[in-house]
Amino acid sequence: MYQAIVSDLDGTLLNSQGVLSSETIRVLEEFHRNGVVIMVATGRFDTDARRVLTGLSFNPVVVSCNGAMIKGSESHPLFTQCLPMMLSESLLNRVADLPFHITVFSEKGWHMVEENPFFEDYIAQSGLTCDYVTDDEIKSIEALKILLQGSEEQVNHYCMILKDEFGAHANICKSSPNTIDIVMKGLSKAEAIKHFLSGKGINMANVVAFGDAMNDLEMLQQAGEGVVMGNAMDELAQAIPQCARTRSNDENGVAHFLMTLKETEVL
Repeated sequence: MYQAIVSDLDGTLLNSQGVLSSETIRVLEEFHRNGVVIMVATGRFDTDARRVLTGLSFNPVVVSCNGAMIKGSESHPLFTQCLPMMLSESLLNRVADLPFHITVFSEKGWHMVEENPFFEDYIAQSGLTCDYVTDDEIKSIEALKILLQGSEEQVNHYCMILKDEFGAHANICKSSPNTIDIVMKGLSKAEAIKHFLSGKGINMANVVAFGDAMNDLEMLQQAGEGVVMGNAMDELAQAIPQCARTRSNDENGVAHFLMTLKETEVL
């Protein structure tokens, strides 16, 4: 019997319009009423993640910034881990001249040096604001996560280079074909999920997890039931061929799989 459900947001729990479908809401609320722990694990900042979860009648625990923050319904985070300042500065110096738009996430929000075309529509639709800072100021921010956005070719090329140069001290992965996420070494969605659930006496063997991108890899590998979305990155599906597959995010893939488990009395 699974005791917890954990899902990524973009490309997984949310459809292509960036919203929770009525079917997804119905199914999650049913499992919540039955005592199953519901968690969201995302690369987004906590406030941004909760903005798209308001359709739910309950506040799920949110693992944000790829495991650098855990927050429940309380106003204060249950856990945070920033990159060491010297490491953050070294990373920002290294990528300053690379063909990327750089965003730094802190406990206060997100910070950019310049306008980011990858975020223009997103910012306009969400109503969120971004703190624009100078080159020097961004290096002084206590960073939960550094986000790099560029072309798919650039991301593929430089992700491996940055892993070679900084992989001993930072966790570097692709969260989408156009995005590189950088957090403290040892942090991941999986580690944050284990940290929270251990306090409730739940281990990963009793977790069902859903994801579509490479920043979901560890949690899908370690969950009792890791489920790859039908629309997932090929790289993810190829890395964990042993994991179950479900429908795409536009076909209520999470809800469909959960109801299938319920019918077999596994959940």
